[in-house]
Amino acid sequence: MKKSTALLLLDALLSVLFFLMFYKFAVTLKFHEVFGLALLGLMVVHIAIHPRYVENLFKKAFSSGINKKTRIGYIVNILLGICVIVMLISSLMISKIIFSFHGAGYWETIHLTTAAIMLVLVGIHLGLHFNMIARRLHLPKILATLLISTILAFGVYSLVSSRFLSFLAAPFRNGTEEFRGEGQGRGSGRNHSEGTLTSPLEVIQWDDTIMTFLTYGSITYVFAFAAAKVADGISKRKKKLQGPSVQ
Repeated sequence: MKKSTALLLLDALLSVLFFLMFYKFAVTLKFHEVFGLALLGLMVVHIAIHPRYVENLFKKAFSSGINKKTRIGYIVNILLGICVIVMLISSLMISKIIFSFHGAGYWETIHLTTAAIMLVLVGIHLGLHFNMIARRLHLPKILATLLISTILAFGVYSLVSSRFLSFLAAPFRNGTEEFRGEGQGRGSGRNHSEGTLTSPLEVIQWDDTIMTFLTYGSITYVFAFAAAKVADGISKRKKKLQGPSVQ
């Protein structure tokens, strides 16, 4: 398997796990905690296998002489790194199964809001690599257009109908009581088992799982699509300012 293909598969796995984390009972609470921490670990691996990029990240992010698209990419990845650390700490503090620190209140607020910010940043990150991903998928133009339009439409609908905006606004609300009954998603917060299952995969609520993936995956795509358009605009403006090339 080519290294580029392996990295694309790793990104896909990270994305699927990340989207499922937005409703903690999409599978079970045990799944949410175990695989949530695994997701953060995979993100660390994802960073570690790009040592040169990480080095350049801190050297060049705010230096002169780099184009806007590259600078935006650097800043987004720095912010994602910060979010991973914050999510790791908040996850440990509010854990009910793996750990018992009994953190609540502002830690839950931080956890929810950071997750929403991460979703935006992941969308921007994907959008900056949109053309590269599209080339690797090799989809026919008509199919690609239809797929993009469908996901984009559902993403806009999900943006206003899901709990995403409430997560972003959590720091400006009085407490987090409204989130505690439903977890991090669209569902009704049924009383799933929290610690009696021998495996977090024993009970899967397929309707919640699939809907959570589609909802937050499509929201991410909205931000990815917007970022891709902005990046294309920056590239076109740069070419226009440079003028026609000399043959």
